[in-house]
Amino acid sequence: MIGKRTTKVWSSLLSGAMLLSLLLPAGQVLAEENSLSATGSIVDERQIEIGPGATYTWRNMQSDSGPEKLHMVEFDPKNSALSLEPGMTDGKVYGLQGVSKMASDADKEGNRVIAAVNGDFYDMSSGVPLGMFMGSGIMLTSPPSN
Repeated sequence: MIGKRTTKVWSSLLSGAMLLSLLLPAGQVLAEENSLSATGSIVDERQIEIGPGATYTWRNMQSDSGPEKLHMVEFDPKNSALSLEPGMTDGKVYGLQGVSKMASDADKEGNRVIAAVNGDFYDMSSGVPLGMFMGSGIMLTSPPSN
């Protein structure tokens, strides 16, 4: 069973990601204007609804540097049935557990995981994330100063 602290950490991380998603539409509009010239052409695009109000999209693209693949999960952060939460290893910020394992551990009755994304780099010796990591509204790790 997931403890209160773990639940709060997941909640905070997902809240932070949701906050970022509110800022992304403005950049997305600007990016779409230059998308074909900057990223190449879309060869194939497919979408599937992975949950009520959540869509997974994947694109095969051709750019000047060769073929590329793009994977996206989109949802409306105003949808109270969905939330964005941080992944952790046994309730800790650090660890070298894979994304699939973290998602599997978090997927419980009342907390169904419909998507998991590897969103940070980490120190290979300690497993500590190299970027900012937030949970429950608290900054748990800071980005390096260099």
